[in-house]
Parts: sequence; structure tokens; C-alpha cells
Amino acid sequence: MPRDDEDRGSRAEWWGRNDPMWQGRSPSSLGPIDEMERMRALNEAVRRGAQGRGHADPAAGPGGAAVRRFLDGGAIGGMADVALDAIGPTVVNLNGPDGQAAMINVALGFGDVPFETENLVGVPVGTGSFALVEWGVQSFVTAAEVDFGRGCAFSVAASFLRVTVSRRGTKLGLTSVRIGAFASYLPMSGPRPTRTRTFTVGNGAPIAPGATVTMALPKYAVDVQVVRFPALNIVRLDWASVPGGFVGQNRDAANVQNRYIAPNLANALSITNEGAVDITSMSVVFGLSLGGAGG
Repeated sequence: MPRDDEDRGSRAEWWGRNDPMWQGRSPSSLGPIDEMERMRALNEAVRRGAQGRGHADPAAGPGGAAVRRFLDGGAIGGMADVALDAIGPTVVNLNGPDGQAAMINVALGFGDVPFETENLVGVPVGTGSFALVEWGVQSFVTAAEVDFGRGCAFSVAASFLRVTVSRRGTKLGLTSVRIGAFASYLPMSGPRPTRTRTFTVGNGAPIAPGATVTMALPKYAVDVQVVRFPALNIVRLDWASVPGGFVGQNRDAANVQNRYIAPNLANALSITNEGAVDITSMSVVFGLSLGGAGG
């Protein structure tokens, strides 16, 4: 696609080929191209390309009209510069007809992927960047917090979808990061969605031998992996239902850091340091059961 700073004739030619809404328009009629128009055109162009390769058009089958009306009903994507400990803008805001739910794919990602200047290992800044994803049908509304991580993709069935970008509790050399999201009716793939709880010195750590930290399970959590330093420390995972009581236990051996399935009744997790030394940092990574997620 021609860049915004290229001539209007090139832009008009590209849009005329790839989006019916621009066909027949003269270059002089082209005003500023906003993000919503850009994403609609890209969706249409990729859909046509998929048809040319013999693949089915997801918007042409049962419920396809509802999908198209849904994506035409609001802002389908955008990017924003989000400061530390800030709630950013809503970049996806779609309202379809309440009588028809559509399967909508959502992608989260970075505009540029900088790295922490304060960490020699070079951990991506996505540690503290997340999206609040809200969706529902008629009077049913639910939500989940999802890490940006290295980017991810998933799908939801809904007649309402909203994605708000935020950043919390990460000490970085950068004052802001550029993050965003978009929605599409086209299949997408990427790392599976997660939500991470991080414990660092001054923020819940160090965790002394025998000490325990407790946290609520994020919505739609299905499993957990406890990544800690030093990895030689054994940790015990106690799953609980609150109110209720104990529902399960796992013990993660030294240098293992396995992924453990969350019991169906659990809504809280306690992690106990059974090692001989302090745990100076720990990331508790919950996998989320959102549709179409990668592994």
C-alpha cells in the first residue's frame, strides 16, 4: 500500500483496486485516510486474495453478513503510545446487532518492539503491557486482561467487542511504548493469550524460604507456569476455592518450571518457596482459554 506521504494518485489506485468503497473515486476526492478505513481495506484485500487461492471467504458462509455488519459498526483497530501505570485509549470498539453473534478474531501487538535498557538479558517491555478485552451478547458481558507479550491472537463470539490498552508496574528506561490491537473476520495465528503476575524486589519479592504469596486466578485461566530466580528453588502450588477450601496441590521441582492445569473449582493460587534461599524474582504466567489461541 502506498505510504500516506506518497502522491494521492498512487493511493487512489491502490484503494480502488482493493476496496469497493473507493472504486470510481478520483484522486482529488481522497481525504485523510484514517485507521478504520485502512483496516477495512486490508481485510477486504486479504479476503479477495484468499478467495483467489481457493480458500473459503469467512464472511460468505452462515452468519457472514453479521460479521461484515459487525466490523463495519465502529473502530476496528488502532495504536497508542501508553505511559507507565496508565490506562490507554480504547482502540477497538464494535457494536453489532444483538440478535446475531459473530466469531471475531483479535490481534494484540507492538508498533515498535524496544527492549529494556535496565536489564542486560534484554527482556521485552511487554511484561507490563496488557489489554482489557470486553465482549458479550445482549445482556451478557464478560472481560479478560491479556498480556501483549510478543503479540498474540485469539477469537471471541460476540455482538459487542471493546479493547482498551494499558500498562502497569514495569520499570523501564522508556517513558512509553506503542501498543495496539485490531479485529478481523479473517483467521489469525500467534502466541496464545496469557496474563502474568510479576514479583520483583520491592514488589512482592524477595520471597524468603517458607514464605507464601497468594493471588486470585485471572478470568479464563486454565493453567500456570511459575518462572523464578533462582530456578533451583522448589515451589509448592496450592489451589483453593474462596470461599471454600483446598482443591489441589502441585510441587514444581528444581530447574523444572512445568505448566500445571488449574483445577476447575479453583479461583485462588498460593505459591510457597520450599527452597533454601530467597526467590528474588518470579513471574506467574497464566494461560487463558480464549478461542483460536495458539500453543
